[in-house]
Amino acid sequence: LDAGSGAFAFHASAFDRTTDDYEIPGAAELYPEEEHEDDHDSGDDHDAYGEEITGILENSFLDNHGGALGASWIGNKWRFGASWTGYDSDYGIPGAHGHGHGEEHEEEHEEHEEEEEEEENVTIDLAQDRYDFELHGQQPMRGFDELKVLVTQTNYEHTEFEGEEVGTFFEGDTLDSRVELTHAPWGAWRGALRSEEHTSEL
Repeated sequence: LDAGSGAFAFHASAFDRTTDDYEIPGAAELYPEEEHEDDHDSGDDHDAYGEEITGILENSFLDNHGGALGASWIGNKWRFGASWTGYDSDYGIPGAHGHGHGEEHEEEHEEHEEEEEEEENVTIDLAQDRYDFELHGQQPMRGFDELKVLVTQTNYEHTEFEGEEVGTFFEGDTLDSRVELTHAPWGAWRGALRSEEHTSEL
């Protein structure tokens, strides 16, 4: 949605995308074990492990949504704008498990209960918010033709779940800023003064 009134302009948008696990024409196995290679031709209704074909790629779901808001003031020589963009995503990683049987057998003396521990699906939950600010001016002061000020703040969170337990979590905040001042021609010379800064916290 875009609208305007006088010297002001506005923008708003949103989206939502949701899918279930993908349907597939047969069974899916990311890393079939060598000992079961001969079983691929044993029948059309079972996979390499003897499990019945489900026709579903497990843990391939997707749930995304987000949006953006923006507003600007536009004058004869100056303009200022600010915007926010948000994004959230929750999705599965097909074939990835938090407790794989292969890892359980790496240690020869692991307990039998741990070897039989049920595999947990791995899912990702992430969120990002971004804020942008821009100031632009023509002939802001004597001897200069143009001024640009840009500032961007980004906040990001990422969580990896193994079943219902948190396996990995990290977040990051970044701030980017730039100031550019274009001077009037100095004889045959044209140029600009620029300052940029980037800070990040993880």
